[in-house]
Amino acid sequence: MLLMALAVSEAVQVSGVLLIFALLVAPGAVAERVARRPAAALAVSGCLAVLITWISLALSYYTPYPVSFYVTSPAFVAYLAARGWSAWARRPGRRARLARPWPSGRRGARVESREAATVRT
Repeated sequence: MLLMALAVSEAVQVSGVLLIFALLVAPGAVAERVARRPAAALAVSGCLAVLITWISLALSYYTPYPVSFYVTSPAFVAYLAARGWSAWARRPGRRARLARPWPSGRRGARVESREAATVRT
């Protein structure tokens, strides 16, 4: 957390609060919608942040618009795409293969039986 705080406090001076917020929140929100495991979510989030940064720098080089517009726009579009994909995958009649805390099977049954055996007075 200390390393994150130092990186954000230094980067805010160069790029601004909006860009830091967009690059910290949007890739994590997309990865949370797409990935099933925390390690995969970290990898997706990091790769997506780098990809958004490079795409926005390339687009701003060839157009007259500033980098901040191109950083926030692809991040927002990626989040909307992840929301749409997760809604499409969870619709009735489709087997949901999105992020679930536990796969169905033995582990879920064991937790249920342990909770049923607990007696509270």
